[in-house]
Amino acid sequence: MNTTFQSLLIGIILLTCLLMQSGLSQALALTPVESVDPEKYQGKWHEVALIPYFFERKCTQNAFVRYTILDEESDKQPVFEDYFQCETKPGKTKEFLGRAKVVDTDSNAILSATFFKLFGWRYWFGKNYWIIGLDDNYEYAVVGVPSLKYGWVFSRKPALTPDQWESVKTTLGDQGYDLCKFETVPQDGGLQERQSLCE
Repeated sequence: MNTTFQSLLIGIILLTCLLMQSGLSQALALTPVESVDPEKYQGKWHEVALIPYFFERKCTQNAFVRYTILDEESDKQPVFEDYFQCETKPGKTKEFLGRAKVVDTDSNAILSATFFKLFGWRYWFGKNYWIIGLDDNYEYAVVGVPSLKYGWVFSRKPALTPDQWESVKTTLGDQGYDLCKFETVPQDGGLQERQSLCE
């Protein structure tokens, strides 16, 4: 075997191993909640904070997601209809319809979400969402991803109480998130301006 090619092959193998180890470390660093009741989790959630990203770049206020349990999978994995809506400017809204499938049936706390449909819903283009914080009464939820690049805070009401915000911040910090990357989402009946969670 050519020495140059052999060195290149060894380098690729080592890099692959490092990337796999890094991904595993990130996944292990994020801890989902022990148990989620899909029946209680479904319904409307106001998005009260998030790490800004491309998908919601035009959203200005009143973002929410509504989960509705569907009975369309033969493998008994709970599947939610995933409906998202936000206001982009007065009188204008943006909406998307997708699916969120539970992939960890032991806890129901890890879901694969997708908005890609081609001869059925395709989850390979989706992302795994980890429920890492959940109020005992399902009044608020904290959702993250193993890479820590994305994150969301959901609430049944447009506003969280000061104690609930403190609990959310503690959860995010314990999971390794940088609070300064999160910003609040303006909601009617809640906060009216975007601000960092580290302020």
